[in-house]
Amino acid sequence: PYVFNVSDLWPESAIRLGIVKPGLATRLAERLELSVYRNAIGVTGQSKEIVHSVRRRSPETVTRVITNGVDPALFYGNRADEAARQLLGTEPGPIFLYAGLFGLAQGLDQILDIAASMPDEVPGRFVLVGDGPVREHLLKRVRRDSIPRVRILPAQPRARIPALLAAADVALITLRTSIPGAVPSKIYEAMASSLPILLIADGEASDRVEAAGCGLAVPPGDLKRARDACQRLATDEMLRRRLGEAGRQAAETLYDRVQIAKRLDEFLRSLLTV
Repeated sequence: PYVFNVSDLWPESAIRLGIVKPGLATRLAERLELSVYRNAIGVTGQSKEIVHSVRRRSPETVTRVITNGVDPALFYGNRADEAARQLLGTEPGPIFLYAGLFGLAQGLDQILDIAASMPDEVPGRFVLVGDGPVREHLLKRVRRDSIPRVRILPAQPRARIPALLAAADVALITLRTSIPGAVPSKIYEAMASSLPILLIADGEASDRVEAAGCGLAVPPGDLKRARDACQRLATDEMLRRRLGEAGRQAAETLYDRVQIAKRLDEFLRSLLTV
């Protein structure tokens, strides 16, 4: 007997992103996916959308939403150090930070689009930290289009992330398109860091940010709304502070990893009697 956890819906997400095309291979993958759901004694999903998708196709399967979360203690207080500040840059203006995978699903060109279109009088700098398949493309585009507000840095050790978040002013979290059930785990670390979020995504990710009151959310591909949201956050320090405090409260109450582990433990124990 096994319990299967679904963090993302595959192959559906890969098809939506254009990574693979529908055909024999994806039909076989979907058949395997459904078999895994139906033969599990339980399925957990990190979002309601994922669990609803599983239930629709496998209604007899016992399911439960078990969200990702964060250890609030790792991000408590201002952990920014001089090394983190120097790495992100000491130029004036609020820092919008993206830290994570430079992947196909993230749509990081949207950050470059915002940076390139920001009026000169609006303060703000954009720092992208990480590695992945689109890193070279982003570096080439920054040089080709002469986007001075953007700095792209190498991936950092996991232990350095709390300090980098503490040294930033806004967390940037992006998705390239609508991906059913996708809720980037970076949301919870930003919450725990009291860092306001600029989220470029829709669906459940947007719902969670808006429900917690911890950021501004705009749909993927809407450059005008994303730029407007960025300008609001760049020029309104009180807004940033209010959103950051709300995020910290959500991290301590809704997304504390210890409490999430207890809910998972309860679910697993309940399956012992099935």
